[in-house]
Amino acid sequence: MHIFDTLVTASGTDRLDPGLATDWKNVDPTTWEFALRPGVHFGTARRSPADDVVFSYQRVRTVPTRWVVT
Repeated sequence: MHIFDTLVTASGTDRLDPGLATDWKNVDPTTWEFALRPGVHFGTARRSPADDVVFSYQRVRTVPTRWVVT
């Protein structure tokens, strides 16, 4: 079973609510910094999942999809 939570969730047209992230800020035009909720861990139960978050976002660009959004 795969269960996923998001860093933030959209609760309207102009508002984001915390998910795994408790706080976030735009560091520069292409970089965001997220503070993760204490105790968050991935399937391996590692205590610092930041590398896993980065891996997941980078992986999305390399996984082939079965559909195309136009």
